[in-house]
Amino acid sequence: MKLYSLLLSTFLLGGCATSSLNIGADDTLALTYGKEKLSARGLTLDRKSDSYPELELHQRIIELDDNSLIVYEEVETDEKYQFQHATQNSIKMIFDAKKLTLLYQRNNLYFVQLELKDGTYLNVIAQQSDMQSFTQLYGFSNMQMKKIIKTISKEDKKITFNDNVVIFEHFEGSYISKWSTKLIAIDGLMTLSDEYRLR
Repeated sequence: MKLYSLLLSTFLLGGCATSSLNIGADDTLALTYGKEKLSARGLTLDRKSDSYPELELHQRIIELDDNSLIVYEEVETDEKYQFQHATQNSIKMIFDAKKLTLLYQRNNLYFVQLELKDGTYLNVIAQQSDMQSFTQLYGFSNMQMKKIIKTISKEDKKITFNDNVVIFEHFEGSYISKWSTKLIAIDGLMTLSDEYRLR
């Protein structure tokens, strides 16, 4: 069933048994929660990958059917490493944000608004199934986030959003996460996995 209210008709509601946030070969974004799934048709405008000793990072800039742009990032760690912190702390570190506000949480799906160092705000949806994988989408407008949360929660919750939110109009400059060797190794985003630490 098409949900006109969600992302200006870009998302569809279907059935699914597990929780995840991923993108298919046809550029369809899928956000699953419980037994339901939200999906959105998109078009990849740009993609890149980076390899670090601790992890593999894959990024895409996606144009949705309503012409809005969002960034998709997927991380898989090397078997020797894992994320050191809880998901919300990792998100804050990845963007070097001043403050994180949790807007809504459903199992391992997090809907947050970050206050960045320049005074702007960024809406992020993140999912972390375990300590060795991490996926996030960012660049949503406040209206998009409100509609997604309302659809998933099935409640009309009053959520306060800050204005001056980051929305991408061009794919140039849209990768604003702070992935680097410093973030990963020096600042301590990653640590040795439990398996290797106990050897």
